[in-house]
Amino acid sequence: GMLISRYDRAVSRGIIPRGRADRKKSRIAAFLAKGLSLPEAITSAKNYLTRALQQADELNVGHGHGPLQHFWS
Repeated sequence: GMLISRYDRAVSRGIIPRGRADRKKSRIAAFLAKGLSLPEAITSAKNYLTRALQQADELNVGHGHGPLQHFWS
């Protein structure tokens, strides 16, 4: 049979950075390359990007919604 999963996402300050889907897809691919299963890779990518967005305020660069803080970990 087919497995259907639901992945909820936290809303963070109402900010939706451009390229979010591309970043999520690349993180999922990276976690798959590390050997995680697809559900684990999706969850890990979501958690990584949520944390990177939360930490972005520390950068204080640019205007608008700013970049993600990819070096938070």
